[in-house]
Amino acid sequence: MKKVIVLVVMFICSMVFGDVWVSTDGTGDGSAVGTPLGSIQAGIDALGASGTVHLAAGTYATTAIGGSGYVQLDADNIGWDIVLEPTGTVIINGASTTGVFYCTTALTSGSLSISDMTIKSSTTAASGLFRVEGDLSVALDNVDLGDETAGQIAIYFKNASKTRTLSVTNGSVIDVDLRALRVESGQTVTVTDSTIKSTTERPILVDGCDSDVVVTNSTLQASTASGTNSAIQLAGTGNTTRTLTVSGSTLSSGGGRGILVYSADSIVIDDCTVTAAGVYDAMNVSAISSLNVINSIIHVVSTGVGIETEDQAKAFTAVINNNTITTVSGKAINVGQYATHCEVIGNTINNAGVGYGVIVGLDADTSAHHLGAVWVLSNTVTGTTGESGHGILLGAGVNYAECAKNTISLTALNTSGLNIGIVVKGEGINIHDNLVKAYRCIYLKGGSRNKITNNTCYSTGGYALTWGISTDNPENNTITNNIFDASGGLYSVYIIDGSHGNNYLDYNCYTAGSSGLMHDHGTTSDYTWTTWKAQITTWSLADLFWAENDAHSIEADPQFIDAANGNFKPRNSNLRIDADTYIGSENPVTNKPWLR
Repeated sequence: MKKVIVLVVMFICSMVFGDVWVSTDGTGDGSAVGTPLGSIQAGIDALGASGTVHLAAGTYATTAIGGSGYVQLDADNIGWDIVLEPTGTVIINGASTTGVFYCTTALTSGSLSISDMTIKSSTTAASGLFRVEGDLSVALDNVDLGDETAGQIAIYFKNASKTRTLSVTNGSVIDVDLRALRVESGQTVTVTDSTIKSTTERPILVDGCDSDVVVTNSTLQASTASGTNSAIQLAGTGNTTRTLTVSGSTLSSGGGRGILVYSADSIVIDDCTVTAAGVYDAMNVSAISSLNVINSIIHVVSTGVGIETEDQAKAFTAVINNNTITTVSGKAINVGQYATHCEVIGNTINNAGVGYGVIVGLDADTSAHHLGAVWVLSNTVTGTTGESGHGILLGAGVNYAECAKNTISLTALNTSGLNIGIVVKGEGINIHDNLVKAYRCIYLKGGSRNKITNNTCYSTGGYALTWGISTDNPENNTITNNIFDASGGLYSVYIIDGSHGNNYLDYNCYTAGSSGLMHDHGTTSDYTWTTWKAQITTWSLADLFWAENDAHSIEADPQFIDAANGNFKPRNSNLRIDADTYIGSENPVTNKPWLR
């Protein structure tokens, strides 16, 4: 009697937690490899609870999938953890517009894991090859999904307020016409070591829900040249708790954005390549709390922006470090005016068209918002063809920031003077140890109380230092220990509207250009060193701490080896300037270096 009881218990356990076998032509009960069932649906139903359905090699179509041409999971499968596992080469080829796997709203919990097979459909499946309306988590491991049939969506997580998860891993390839992954609710979307392609829309669309997205070592590609196609899109404006983390991956769009985010908590892009081929941005984010883009390659083929946060309308932190960014006719980095902490450090930027390499703050005369701590350090910005390409804009709202050790080389000659190395509109910024080669090197365009020191500026056709415009006249800036070399341009200093603005200049080296040393556009006056010294004395104010501007400055040739071609090393290594040491002096260097 005891033996009978044991056998019954073993039989029940094998059915509840056991294995079922299926083949394309099976006629058995599925209890063993030699007696397979004849459809995937029958295999799942025979499990009775969690378990594994073993699929024999072959192509499963229509009735071999299920009686309706698809597999349905519903209230009968609540709480089941189902595994589909092949025992050879398995292809599931559906023909139903419902899809291949359909989970109804009646399923309130459960999971489906599939590995090492191909799943496709010969007909349109606009609701998804995986149509998940209930709370079913899906995991694909080394699965080839879709075949670009028109109108297909690969996986559609439909309906709100679900706690399901989606995982695509280990060499999986998803290639469909419409959206590859569309998620309307769920906890996480994970893509690892996989390739996801969409012919006419988006590889990943998280639509109005708080799902966290993690993409690692994968390729996401939106092929068609359309503005609606982003490799990753987080749609919905009120989803402020979700996160996006992408590492070691390649994201590209044939016409839209690489990454488009309408709202999120945090975004991390690390060691990725992001390309936008159309007129849109490689990355465009708004309503976020933090943005980290590091160690990545950002490439904009047309007129878009590399990294764009201009529409951001809430306080956030931005860390944009050690990236290589190439643009053709747009901005490379635009942080905007809401950052409470901003790092733009160690980036290599080639801005071949119009726009700036780096914008921090607002490109306007004033800003209603003031950024927090800002560091723009050790970036290299080059511009090769665009006549209106600029280097760095420290815009309105940037207060008491650090802009240092940047190398800016804008080689295109613009007769309108629009190639500007550093534009200053903020206040209290420490701008030092920068190497700037441009038509206009440093332009004080409304900035005040800034400290500009130890910079090397070489004009390629215009002016090394510019300030003015009566509507945003810069005031009380301290400009010391700089080289303003206009030997390749027109004037060392160009004052636009004849105003001084109480700026303090001293310990600088000025080199005349082809039109002269200094020019005051407001009074149409040219100055030699002697007449400049006489004029600038009249600008000194008794209540300021200096008695005379440029009392210790000099007019001299800095004797660069080849400034026109970017070699700013001095021909004489002893050439330095500080409070006691002028060019030509035989005294040793005792203070800050004149050249970096």
